[in-house]
Amino acid sequence: MANHISVEHVIMDGSSTDGTQNKLAAYGDKIAWCSEDDNGQSDALNKALDRAAGEVVGWLNADDFYLPGALDRVAQEFSADPSLDVLYGDTVLVDGKGKVMRLYKCYDVPDSVLRWRGCTLMSTSTFFRKSVLGSAPFDSQLRMRMDWDLFLRLRQDSAISFKYVSEPFAAFRFHEEQVTHNQVAYNTSEHLLIRSRYNIRQSYVPVTRRLGITIHRVLKAVKGSWFAERKSAKLAGLSLLDGEGLVDQTTLAKLRSLCYP
Repeated sequence: MANHISVEHVIMDGSSTDGTQNKLAAYGDKIAWCSEDDNGQSDALNKALDRAAGEVVGWLNADDFYLPGALDRVAQEFSADPSLDVLYGDTVLVDGKGKVMRLYKCYDVPDSVLRWRGCTLMSTSTFFRKSVLGSAPFDSQLRMRMDWDLFLRLRQDSAISFKYVSEPFAAFRFHEEQVTHNQVAYNTSEHLLIRSRYNIRQSYVPVTRRLGITIHRVLKAVKGSWFAERKSAKLAGLSLLDGEGLVDQTTLAKLRSLCYP
């Protein structure tokens, strides 16, 4: 593995008035950023992707953050396997103050779970070879389910390879002001649009969704993901961020020791 990786930060700000622009400007040419009106999250993601020059890309919402060592592991995986297109790992769920809630441990998710249960891959902990995304891969009609739409579209192409690694890549923050907070319904207009697009029969949803959830739970138990998540509950309430807003190495070490023996 290379001793140094090159990381490009591209930040899209939707014409905010909370002082974000001044903070971004303070970084000078260390980051690329733009502040302008957009047509929602999908539109902003497409704009950021168009600006990105890297071979491998990932995206974070403003509340989320990568964990130490994650980008090195990602670079290693893509460098070792030129045929790899999509890489995903695990995610630490934290509250608005950055305190651990639990670990979301993924596994090799089959198409049946992705289609029937919904999006079980956390975009925060997923990375893509940019070449497979194409131009404007995020549907601007979708404000919250664009990741599910993207994963389903990529899975349709058998030439696109997915790989899961048992490694915590990022933290996803829950708080009341975020767009996806409490969005637990599964028959919204976006769900209906996506199911129609990928021939997921809406009339079968009462059965297929229940089946997808069952398969998901069984696989999490068989793969050991459910047990790791149960163990992570012991760390609930510990801060994953230190006083300077950086990842607390002590808490991260406890998580690794407990859930990744």
